Amino acid sequence: MQNDAEAIAAAHRLAASARLNAATRDQQRNLPWAEIEHFTRSGLGSISIPRAYGGPQVSFATVAE
Repeated sequence: MQNDAEAIAAAHRLAASARLNAATRDQQRNLPWAEIEHFTRSGLGSISIPRAYGGPQVSFATVAE
């Protein structure tokens, strides 16, 4: 992930994927392990890390979006 646009696109893909079986997962009281794994692999957890430290340093507005 190199910029704000890529972060937003990744977040939209992750949200779409998580929505697919959310109701069933909730009804069955299952934790979203696959979705957590997808989040981890997406790089979204590191979007606020500064470039100087190897992160993408996306804007705070993008993080909030």
